[in-house]
Amino acid sequence: MIKGEDNNMLERPVVKIAPDTYLVSEYKLVNMFLVVGKHRAALIDTGGGIGPLPEDIERLTGLPLVVIATHGDPDHVGGAGHFPHVYLPLDWEHSRRFPLNNTMRKWFVKTRAPVRNPGNERKIDALVPRQELPQPEYLPLADGDVFDLGGRRLEVIHTPGHSPGSICLLDKENRLLFTGDTVNVSMALTGHDFHEYNASLRRLWARESEFDSICIGHELPAMREKQAIARYISMTDRLMSGEAAAVCAPDAIRVGKVFRENGLEIWCDCEA
Repeated sequence: MIKGEDNNMLERPVVKIAPDTYLVSEYKLVNMFLVVGKHRAALIDTGGGIGPLPEDIERLTGLPLVVIATHGDPDHVGGAGHFPHVYLPLDWEHSRRFPLNNTMRKWFVKTRAPVRNPGNERKIDALVPRQELPQPEYLPLADGDVFDLGGRRLEVIHTPGHSPGSICLLDKENRLLFTGDTVNVSMALTGHDFHEYNASLRRLWARESEFDSICIGHELPAMREKQAIARYISMTDRLMSGEAAAVCAPDAIRVGKVFRENGLEIWCDCEA
């Protein structure tokens, strides 16, 4: 928390979205999730490293914590330095174009906060750490890995598209799929490869009987209907066939080519 000039406290939005499952929002810029089992808990993604993340997690659970990143972009691993060990997909080479430092964090606040949390830009910027966070030990993740939390398990599903190493995490016991940036309201793809992303979506949809809802990496509400996966399959089918095309239409966050349909959008060749 931070006391702003108006003497109000800017609090991290935390919402219980399912039994023993919490949205831990990085001030509406990025969605993180805390999944609590009987023996340990899992933090899915670490945000950009803005604000007192460990303290906020400790208020929710005192169980041993495993930290899992869905991919290596700095708005999802920027807070990794708060923890000694973080499981990270093989994304690092893709993500090195964005440094994990306070300059990046301030840029992220400057470009995202006016859109995602307007009116609180200065308060969020003031939560950027004064000192750089340390580098944690990164532990490898592989497709099919399972994290047993006690009474619930998280299965790693490799879903390249947004980034080469992107993963989703399936919680079959609670019928939830944590998608990171593989399924959002607005999707940004690496390059122009709709085929790879389409294959990942089809892999997820082949298992749709195992989950009811998806928990997405950006935008609120964070829990959405799983049918977004099927809609993105249809959109990428049409992009690959030439029936539809992405066009240049920059918005307040992205510059690139976009295809929009029914409240969803796919960006390709994005600068950021």
